[in-house]
Amino acid sequence: LWLDATKVNGTELIPHDGKIAVWFDGSGNQRHMRQSEVDAQPIRLPVGETAIVRFDGVDDVVRFAGGPAVSREQLTLVAVASPRRNSGGFRALMALNAEGQRDFDSGMTVDLGPTLTSRFSALNVEGRGFGTWKNLLLSERSMRELSVFEITADATTVKLTVDGVPAGERPRDEQPISLSEVTVGARYYTLGGGPQSVQGFGSWDVAEILLYGSALSAEDATRVRGYLDEKYSAIRNQLPA
Repeated sequence: LWLDATKVNGTELIPHDGKIAVWFDGSGNQRHMRQSEVDAQPIRLPVGETAIVRFDGVDDVVRFAGGPAVSREQLTLVAVASPRRNSGGFRALMALNAEGQRDFDSGMTVDLGPTLTSRFSALNVEGRGFGTWKNLLLSERSMRELSVFEITADATTVKLTVDGVPAGERPRDEQPISLSEVTVGARYYTLGGGPQSVQGFGSWDVAEILLYGSALSAEDATRVRGYLDEKYSAIRNQLPA
């Protein structure tokens, strides 16, 4: 999966109001993220020669669902993003899940944890084979400042790297992580009985997301960082008000 806010609409014109009904997947795998409800569509905002997609933390979300079942024993998720606020309740950047199953049981969630905070002090990464919430962010960071988050799940460990600096890690088993459905701007789960649902809407600015179906080598990870640093270093602290 490759989501780039600069090319969010592919070859189509950006709507005048910036509302995003479809965020096109640039990977060639046709995993386009969609939102048909106008009030729940995030907004694309230009930033210099690039752009971000802003999720309001109230109801904005885009999802890919209905495709074939896909899972991987290892993966790498790279996201250029920034939280704008944390009102508690596991406010998510994104989540992965199997059809009809909770993200943390079948796939993975990346969110801000359970507690309201005024600073960016927690990043929870949990999922199949590494259950229960755990903060992998080792130091506080500023809100509203783009960072490059790399989450690598290899055979035994889930590791977080932020702007090229290793952060926390946690053990995992080799149960495959489902990539069948993808949610950006929220989570996908229901506690207790009943069907699963979208919740945990996050107030995030997202510039780019790259999802690989393997654990990247050190050389490949360095190449990806170089590409993203060159693209976004000039706008890290220039996000729109």
